[in-house]
Amino acid sequence: MLSDLGAEHLADRLSLDSRISEYKTVLDLLPQIASIAPSQWMKPYDKEFIRLEITIFKEWLLERWLGIELSREYSRFWHELETVLVDIMLEQPQVTMHRDFHSRNIMKTSSGWALIDFQDAVQGPISYDAVSLLKDCYFTLPKDEFEQLLKYNYELMSKQEMMESMSFEKYCYYFHLTGLQRHLKASGIFCRLFLRDNKKGYLQNILPTLSYVYDVCTQYEQFQWLATWLDNEIIPLIKLKLEPQL
Repeated sequence: MLSDLGAEHLADRLSLDSRISEYKTVLDLLPQIASIAPSQWMKPYDKEFIRLEITIFKEWLLERWLGIELSREYSRFWHELETVLVDIMLEQPQVTMHRDFHSRNIMKTSSGWALIDFQDAVQGPISYDAVSLLKDCYFTLPKDEFEQLLKYNYELMSKQEMMESMSFEKYCYYFHLTGLQRHLKASGIFCRLFLRDNKKGYLQNILPTLSYVYDVCTQYEQFQWLATWLDNEIIPLIKLKLEPQL
Protein backbone atom coordinates (compact mmCIF):
# COMPACT_ATOMS: atom_id res chain seq x y z
CA MET A 1 0.00 0.00 0.00
CA LEU A 2 1.05 3.57 -0.62
CA SER A 3 0.14 6.54 1.55
CA ASP A 4 0.61 10.26 1.01
CA LEU A 5 2.51 11.31 4.11
CA GLY A 6 2.74 14.95 3.11
CA ALA A 7 6.07 16.78 3.09
CA GLU A 8 6.88 17.60 6.71
CA HIS A 9 9.70 15.71 8.41
CA LEU A 10 10.84 15.93 12.00
CA ALA A 11 13.87 17.73 10.55
CA ASP A 12 11.55 20.56 9.47
CA ARG A 13 10.27 21.05 13.02
CA LEU A 14 13.53 21.20 14.96
CA SER A 15 13.57 25.00 15.22
CA LEU A 16 10.18 25.06 16.97
CA ASP A 17 9.74 25.72 20.69
CA SER A 18 8.03 22.32 20.90
CA ARG A 19 11.23 20.47 19.93
CA ILE A 20 11.67 18.59 23.22
CA SER A 21 8.07 17.38 23.27
CA GLU A 22 8.35 16.40 19.59
CA TYR A 23 11.43 14.31 20.38
CA LYS A 24 9.69 12.63 23.30
CA THR A 25 6.72 11.58 21.21
CA VAL A 26 9.12 10.13 18.65
CA LEU A 27 11.12 8.31 21.34
CA ASP A 28 7.81 6.85 22.51
CA LEU A 29 7.80 4.83 19.26
CA LEU A 30 10.96 2.92 20.14
CA PRO A 31 9.41 0.33 22.50
CA GLN A 32 6.89 -0.49 19.76
CA ILE A 33 9.63 -0.89 17.16
CA ALA A 34 11.83 -2.90 19.53
CA SER A 35 9.02 -5.34 20.28
CA ILE A 36 8.38 -6.24 16.62
CA ALA A 37 9.11 -9.93 16.10
CA PRO A 38 12.15 -10.72 13.94
CA SER A 39 11.45 -11.57 10.32
CA GLN A 40 13.07 -14.02 7.94
CA TRP A 41 13.65 -11.03 5.65
CA MET A 42 15.94 -9.32 8.16
CA LYS A 43 19.65 -9.71 7.47
CA PRO A 44 21.65 -11.12 10.40
CA TYR A 45 23.24 -8.17 12.21
CA ASP A 46 26.15 -10.31 13.32
CA LYS A 47 29.85 -9.90 13.99
CA GLU A 48 30.82 -9.98 10.32
CA PHE A 49 28.23 -7.41 9.31
CA ILE A 50 29.03 -4.99 12.14
CA ARG A 51 32.73 -5.20 11.33
CA LEU A 52 31.98 -4.66 7.62
CA GLU A 53 30.10 -1.47 8.46
CA ILE A 54 33.06 -0.10 10.43
CA THR A 55 35.36 -0.90 7.51
CA ILE A 56 33.43 1.55 5.32
CA PHE A 57 35.17 4.39 7.18
CA LYS A 58 38.63 2.98 6.63
CA GLU A 59 38.07 2.08 2.98
CA TRP A 60 36.09 5.06 1.68
CA LEU A 61 37.07 7.97 3.93
CA LEU A 62 40.66 7.20 4.88
CA GLU A 63 42.00 5.24 1.93
CA ARG A 64 39.95 6.26 -1.12
CA TRP A 65 39.17 9.89 -0.26
CA LEU A 66 42.09 11.06 1.88
CA GLY A 67 44.68 8.63 0.55
CA ILE A 68 45.73 7.51 4.04
CA GLU A 69 47.24 4.05 4.44
CA LEU A 70 47.25 2.70 7.99
CA SER A 71 50.64 2.06 9.53
CA ARG A 72 51.29 -1.25 11.27
CA GLU A 73 50.64 0.40 14.66
CA TYR A 74 47.40 2.03 13.53
CA SER A 75 46.27 -1.20 11.87
CA ARG A 76 46.63 -2.91 15.25
CA PHE A 77 44.71 -0.09 16.95
CA TRP A 78 42.01 -0.32 14.29
CA HIS A 79 41.61 -4.08 14.71
CA GLU A 80 41.26 -3.62 18.49
CA LEU A 81 38.64 -0.89 17.98
CA GLU A 82 36.62 -3.14 15.66
CA THR A 83 36.75 -5.99 18.17
CA VAL A 84 35.59 -3.81 21.07
CA LEU A 85 32.73 -2.26 19.11
CA VAL A 86 31.50 -5.60 17.79
CA ASP A 87 31.48 -7.06 21.31
CA ILE A 88 29.70 -4.01 22.76
CA MET A 89 26.97 -4.13 20.16
CA LEU A 90 26.36 -7.85 20.49
CA GLU A 91 26.30 -7.95 24.28
CA GLN A 92 23.45 -5.45 24.54
CA PRO A 93 19.82 -6.64 24.62
CA GLN A 94 18.96 -7.41 20.99
CA VAL A 95 15.71 -5.92 19.68
CA THR A 96 14.21 -4.94 16.36
CA MET A 97 15.67 -1.62 15.27
CA HIS A 98 14.73 0.67 12.40
CA ARG A 99 18.46 1.27 11.80
CA ASP A 100 18.06 4.72 10.21
CA PHE A 101 15.88 6.37 12.83
CA HIS A 102 16.80 10.03 12.26
CA SER A 103 14.99 13.31 11.66
CA ARG A 104 14.78 12.98 7.87
CA ASN A 105 13.09 9.57 8.06
CA ILE A 106 10.38 10.57 10.54
CA MET A 107 7.38 12.39 9.09
CA LYS A 108 4.60 14.37 10.73
CA THR A 109 1.14 13.43 9.49
CA SER A 110 -2.38 14.35 10.53
CA SER A 111 -2.60 11.15 12.58
CA GLY A 112 0.83 11.30 14.24
CA TRP A 113 4.29 10.17 13.18
CA ALA A 114 5.13 7.95 10.23
CA LEU A 115 8.45 6.22 9.54
CA ILE A 116 10.04 5.80 6.14
CA ASP A 117 13.21 4.06 4.89
CA PHE A 118 12.72 1.08 7.18
CA GLN A 119 13.70 -1.62 4.70
CA ASP A 120 17.05 -2.23 6.45
CA ALA A 121 15.48 -3.05 9.83
CA VAL A 122 17.28 -5.80 11.75
CA GLN A 123 17.59 -7.28 15.21
CA GLY A 124 20.38 -5.38 16.92
CA PRO A 125 21.54 -3.41 19.99
CA ILE A 126 18.86 -1.68 22.01
CA SER A 127 20.66 1.68 22.01
CA TYR A 128 21.08 1.93 18.23
CA ASP A 129 17.87 3.73 17.22
CA ALA A 130 18.21 6.19 20.09
CA VAL A 131 21.75 6.95 18.88
CA SER A 132 20.42 7.57 15.37
CA LEU A 133 17.90 10.09 16.66
CA LEU A 134 19.72 11.85 19.49
CA LYS A 135 23.12 11.95 17.77
CA ASP A 136 21.65 12.75 14.35
CA CYS A 137 24.17 13.31 11.55
CA TYR A 138 21.95 16.13 10.23
CA PHE A 139 21.16 17.99 13.47
CA THR A 140 23.06 18.46 16.72
CA LEU A 141 21.04 18.77 19.90
CA PRO A 142 22.22 21.20 22.59
CA LYS A 143 23.95 19.28 25.39
CA ASP A 144 21.26 19.90 28.02
CA GLU A 145 18.48 18.76 25.69
CA PHE A 146 20.44 15.69 24.65
CA GLU A 147 21.01 14.66 28.27
CA GLN A 148 17.34 15.17 29.13
CA LEU A 149 16.19 13.09 26.17
CA LEU A 150 18.73 10.32 26.75
CA LYS A 151 17.48 9.95 30.31
CA TYR A 152 13.90 9.93 29.03
CA ASN A 153 14.75 7.19 26.54
CA TYR A 154 16.43 5.06 29.21
CA GLU A 155 13.51 5.39 31.65
CA LEU A 156 10.98 4.64 28.91
CA MET A 157 12.72 1.45 27.79
CA SER A 158 13.27 0.40 31.40
CA LYS A 159 9.57 0.74 32.17
CA GLN A 160 8.90 -1.55 29.23
CA GLU A 161 11.30 -4.09 30.82
CA MET A 162 13.60 -4.07 27.82
CA MET A 163 16.80 -3.07 29.63
CA GLU A 164 17.42 -6.29 31.57
CA SER A 165 18.07 -4.36 34.82
CA MET A 166 20.78 -2.28 33.12
CA SER A 167 21.93 0.83 35.02
CA PHE A 168 21.77 4.23 33.38
CA GLU A 169 25.58 4.45 33.53
CA LYS A 170 25.90 1.15 31.66
CA TYR A 171 23.36 2.28 29.10
CA CYS A 172 25.33 5.48 28.50
CA TYR A 173 28.45 3.39 27.89
CA TYR A 174 26.59 1.24 25.36
CA PHE A 175 25.07 4.35 23.78
CA HIS A 176 28.45 6.07 23.35
CA LEU A 177 30.20 3.10 21.77
CA THR A 178 27.26 2.16 19.57
CA GLY A 179 27.34 5.76 18.40
CA LEU A 180 31.04 5.43 17.67
CA GLN A 181 30.33 2.49 15.37
CA ARG A 182 27.39 4.19 13.66
CA HIS A 183 29.16 7.49 13.08
CA LEU A 184 32.30 5.90 11.69
CA LYS A 185 30.08 4.01 9.27
CA ALA A 186 28.00 7.09 8.37
CA SER A 187 30.98 9.33 7.65
CA GLY A 188 32.38 6.60 5.41
CA ILE A 189 29.04 6.29 3.61
CA PHE A 190 28.97 10.04 2.96
CA CYS A 191 32.35 9.68 1.23
CA ARG A 192 31.14 6.67 -0.72
CA LEU A 193 28.09 8.60 -1.94
CA PHE A 194 30.42 11.30 -3.20
CA LEU A 195 33.13 9.14 -4.76
CA ARG A 196 31.00 6.33 -6.17
CA ASP A 197 27.65 8.01 -6.82
CA ASN A 198 28.76 11.63 -7.43
CA LYS A 199 26.48 12.92 -4.67
CA LYS A 200 28.35 15.73 -2.96
CA GLY A 201 25.41 16.99 -0.91
CA TYR A 202 26.42 14.75 1.99
CA LEU A 203 29.96 16.12 2.26
CA GLN A 204 28.75 18.89 4.57
CA ASN A 205 27.64 16.24 7.08
CA ILE A 206 31.04 14.58 7.47
CA LEU A 207 32.60 16.97 9.99
CA PRO A 208 29.52 17.18 12.25
CA THR A 209 29.37 13.37 12.23
CA LEU A 210 33.07 13.06 13.06
CA SER A 211 32.61 15.53 15.92
CA TYR A 212 30.51 12.83 17.61
CA VAL A 213 33.32 10.34 17.04
CA TYR A 214 35.89 12.74 18.48
CA ASP A 215 33.77 13.50 21.56
CA VAL A 216 33.37 9.81 22.41
CA CYS A 217 37.04 9.02 21.81
CA THR A 218 38.14 11.75 24.21
CA GLN A 219 36.03 10.18 26.97
CA TYR A 220 37.69 6.74 26.81
CA GLU A 221 41.41 6.17 27.18
CA GLN A 222 41.40 3.16 24.84
CA PHE A 223 40.24 5.40 21.96
CA GLN A 224 42.43 8.41 22.69
CA TRP A 225 44.67 7.43 19.76
CA LEU A 226 41.76 7.97 17.37
CA ALA A 227 40.87 11.35 18.90
CA THR A 228 44.49 12.46 18.45
CA TRP A 229 44.62 11.13 14.89
CA LEU A 230 41.36 12.89 14.01
CA ASP A 231 42.57 16.15 15.53
CA ASN A 232 46.07 16.14 14.06
CA GLU A 233 45.65 14.59 10.63
CA ILE A 234 42.23 13.37 9.51
CA ILE A 235 40.08 16.45 10.17
CA PRO A 236 42.66 18.96 8.79
CA LEU A 237 42.88 16.86 5.60
CA ILE A 238 39.08 16.75 5.33
CA LYS A 239 38.86 20.54 5.64
CA LEU A 240 41.36 20.91 2.81
CA LYS A 241 39.35 18.48 0.68
CA LEU A 242 36.09 20.27 1.40
CA GLU A 243 37.23 23.79 0.51
CA PRO A 244 36.71 23.42 -3.26
CA GLN A 245 33.58 21.29 -2.86
CA LEU A 246 31.41 23.39 -0.55
